[in-house]
Amino acid sequence: GVSLEKYSNEIQNIGEIKRESLIIIFVGRLSEDKGIEVLLNAIPITKNNIDKDIIVYLVGTAVSNQYFTKLLKVSKELGIERNLVFLGYKDQDELVKIY
Repeated sequence: GVSLEKYSNEIQNIGEIKRESLIIIFVGRLSEDKGIEVLLNAIPITKNNIDKDIIVYLVGTAVSNQYFTKLLKVSKELGIERNLVFLGYKDQDELVKIY
């Protein structure tokens, strides 16, 4: 289960985050069956409908270099590469800081 006492309302410093930014966090294996490309495709649509910066943290390991390269390619095609932060694998203690 989740130990809620680990989590706080403090903003953790992971890069430059503006308080008014929309933060999206994906935690899981980076693979096609997780729908990450759907998330990436939603970012430009969302950007057009809100007046905030969007930062998407992708936490997890890609199932292959080929799939990771595909995600980079899709993000470049969509013009959202500056909105994505690939954090790789994080253990439970590190995840607390991200949440």
